[in-house]
Amino acid sequence: MELLTRWGRDIKEEGRVLGREEGKIVGREEGKIVGREEGKVVGREEGKVLGREEGKVLGREEGKEIGARELLLSIGEHRFGPPSKSVIARIYKIRDLQKLKELAVAMLNSTSWADIH
Repeated sequence: MELLTRWGRDIKEEGRVLGREEGKIVGREEGKIVGREEGKVVGREEGKVLGREEGKVLGREEGKEIGARELLLSIGEHRFGPPSKSVIARIYKIRDLQKLKELAVAMLNSTSWADIH
């Protein structure tokens, strides 16, 4: 009888050990899945916030460029008359705000559209 009791305890202990190990494995796998899904959600939300902020910055910069081009063309038209299509195309190709500012300053010392480079 004592032998059976010992076997029962040994089997019970072996079951606990195996159960614990199996539980760790299953828990680890389930944790990976849950973590991956949570990571996707958090990443998506962070991406939206960063994208929005980046879009605002880019939009502001693009708005400044558009405003500078329009102002440049308006002042130039007032000083030199209507610009040619090639002048308009050249000004709209410029994507550097600093370059547009330099052209505006150059326009102060120019006598015609041809002087603007």
